[in-house]
Amino acid sequence: MKKIIILLATIILSVVSLYAQEQAKYRITYDSEGDLRTPSKSRQYVRWALDIGNTTAAFYCPAQRMLEEEMKNTKSGNSLADVYKLSDKYKHRQKLQILWHLPQKNQFTYMNNMFKNIKYSDTLPKIEWQLCEGEATVCEYKCKIAKGTVFGRTWTVYYTKEIPLSYGPWILGGLPGLVLKAFDSDNLFIFEAVGIENITDGSLVKMTRTEKAIDCKTRKKYVELRNHKDASPDTFLQSLTGIESKSYDENGKPMNYAERLNEVAFNYLDK
Repeated sequence: MKKIIILLATIILSVVSLYAQEQAKYRITYDSEGDLRTPSKSRQYVRWALDIGNTTAAFYCPAQRMLEEEMKNTKSGNSLADVYKLSDKYKHRQKLQILWHLPQKNQFTYMNNMFKNIKYSDTLPKIEWQLCEGEATVCEYKCKIAKGTVFGRTWTVYYTKEIPLSYGPWILGGLPGLVLKAFDSDNLFIFEAVGIENITDGSLVKMTRTEKAIDCKTRKKYVELRNHKDASPDTFLQSLTGIESKSYDENGKPMNYAERLNEVAFNYLDK
């Protein structure tokens, strides 16, 4: 595994504008698996990237960005057949994107898709990390172990002081080294680094497709919207678009979402 070159003089955080994109210097690739529903029919596998610049970082799914780019550039005008073909090509993807230290230092911007892109910005959570005994090796780096709780889930993380960057997958950061592996106490989600590289191609630390995103302002409001979507997708979609929506089951009867919620629980990285 090629060792990442860290220039410590460039890792000083400063206040930057949300629109002042900077070049990424390092890219950490994580593979993840997770149970998005309980009971689970199958684990979902997704590859993520964490692009790190001098002052900011972006966590995103490369497959989703490649899909968006191909759909934008397709010459046939994104017919239904094109959409199905590209969706099948990029099966393992997620629309979640997170910017670290934007719109300013010690804040983060979070965006995900719920029929439409919805985002908010907030203060980065201060995770009370408890150091644990033992060590591990991930991507040929010696790692310390820590445990902490954020947004309702308790995580165990492996971090390396050999890469003195206080970042990690999702929003798991604030340690004296890069988080290379993380898993929650319910064994619903796992992230593990599989690649670490320097970036020299001019890639920017950025969030894509923000132009028409709905800014719900706070995490509290975001969670309320997500709960509304899970409880009643039809009324949620109507609240976003103003267009009446009705869903039916395989027997042609109106969907009973209250009954579904009694049978299935939706799992998210945060609660």
